[in-house]
Amino acid sequence: MFYRRDGAQINLPVLSDSVYTTQGGIDYHANKWNVQGQVVSGGNVRVNASGDSTINNITQVPDTSYGFRSADNALVVNSTGTVAVNNSGKTFTNIELPSSVPDGSIILNLSNVTGLNNLQTAGSTPAVTNGAKLGSVIFPDTSFTLERNSFRNCNNLTSINLSGCTSIGNAALTMCSSLVSVGDMSNCLSVGPYAFESCTNLQSINLSNCTSIGNYTCNHCSSLISVGDLSRCTSIGQYAFRGCTNLAGTVNLSNCTTIGKAAFQSCSGLTGTINLSNCTSLGQYVFQDCSGVTTLIIGSGITSIPNWAFQRCSGLTGSIDLSNCTSIGQSAFNDCSGLTGSIDLSNCTSIGIAAFSGCSGLTGSIDLSNCASISDYAFRYCSGLSSANLSNCTEIGQSSFLECSGLTGVIDLSNCTSVGAYAFALCPNITSVDLSSCTTIGNYAFNECPNLTSVTFGSNVTSIGQAAFNDSNATFYFFSSPHNVTYDNPNVFKQGATAIWDDGMQQYIYTWNRNANGGSGGWDPF
Repeated sequence: MFYRRDGAQINLPVLSDSVYTTQGGIDYHANKWNVQGQVVSGGNVRVNASGDSTINNITQVPDTSYGFRSADNALVVNSTGTVAVNNSGKTFTNIELPSSVPDGSIILNLSNVTGLNNLQTAGSTPAVTNGAKLGSVIFPDTSFTLERNSFRNCNNLTSINLSGCTSIGNAALTMCSSLVSVGDMSNCLSVGPYAFESCTNLQSINLSNCTSIGNYTCNHCSSLISVGDLSRCTSIGQYAFRGCTNLAGTVNLSNCTTIGKAAFQSCSGLTGTINLSNCTSLGQYVFQDCSGVTTLIIGSGITSIPNWAFQRCSGLTGSIDLSNCTSIGQSAFNDCSGLTGSIDLSNCTSIGIAAFSGCSGLTGSIDLSNCASISDYAFRYCSGLSSANLSNCTEIGQSSFLECSGLTGVIDLSNCTSVGAYAFALCPNITSVDLSSCTTIGNYAFNECPNLTSVTFGSNVTSIGQAAFNDSNATFYFFSSPHNVTYDNPNVFKQGATAIWDDGMQQYIYTWNRNANGGSGGWDPF
């Protein structure tokens, strides 16, 4: 059909967004017409007077700002500025941005996109290629979800509005280091692992309606100030808020039953009370270096304090109820110098290395009668402790009570087989020690305990370490000949110290001579 240059009008239909034309393997929207160079949306079009036209010269015009490549479900963006996308039945799982445009120069308007939750990739591959080119995203107002890796590594994305988002999947916005705000997230019910990891400029998110928070969710979000009310949350994954050093105020964890490893590690801005009254499971490092926390409530469901759980929580004050705990992990309360009062460890069967080291404010007596062994450094520098029930302990680790200057009176170690180096060094107020079951005593074990008046060794003692009783004025009672014991150094005892051995028939009295045996030390007479 010919249209002559006689002023003929052509009535062209309006093309919908569902009409596509293929160019270079990409389906582009074809929502306009080209009539002799005239680009029109439809309706009556007059044929130009410059020449005749045929129906074959009327073509659909592709909108090449973006298109869809059906082979791999990719949304292909070709231009900068704001690109408004209407998928009109097309499914896309990934977005390809041009590499040649400036970083942050593309604004994607996805407000009319249906099925946005299809945008995702497996493994750790970002769903947006050349994500650095993306500066902003406009999301739908209606309900949508962000799936796995959907905007991962879009490091120039500065702000988004997630008010319509109901769920955020694994690593959906991880490494979006320029992201400052995400808008209202009150409709979001779940946040997956790594969702905001390393979003170092993100300042606030609202997780108030989330019942669970995944592993690494906000790991190293160092600018994060607020996460909303967590009172509905029952589970927080490992490393969820690790390194959120600006996270301020209190967090309501009263309904949380599980808090994973290092979940709040180094959140030094947290203050107030940590309420773990309903918690049954804590991970290692969980509140390590939370120096601003002042009060800790531990419920009956927690029977074990994991390693490094509250290490260097120097702001903790008052006492804590550990009466239901059977084990205290390594460095669990190490350097919690603000803890005061007594602690009930009567049900504890295991005390980890340096568990209470540096807790100088602890006072009173501690009942360790159910502990078979006390680990290294367990109560080092706990200068306020006045007594410790160690009657059933079989092993005392090195430096376990070093500089516990408040310990006073008798230390019952009658069932103990070994005492580690420096175990009770610089405990000047100890007066008597029963070591009748002991085989080995480590270096400096009771060094600088000048008020010791009586030490009892059993018949099984085989070696006593360097300076173990240096500066002690005690009398040392042996159940077998003191000459049968190995002494590591001439200063094991104070020069002139007295030993008494009663073999059942006769009592022998000896004097320690540091110069005996060619300077290696020994008991006179020989």
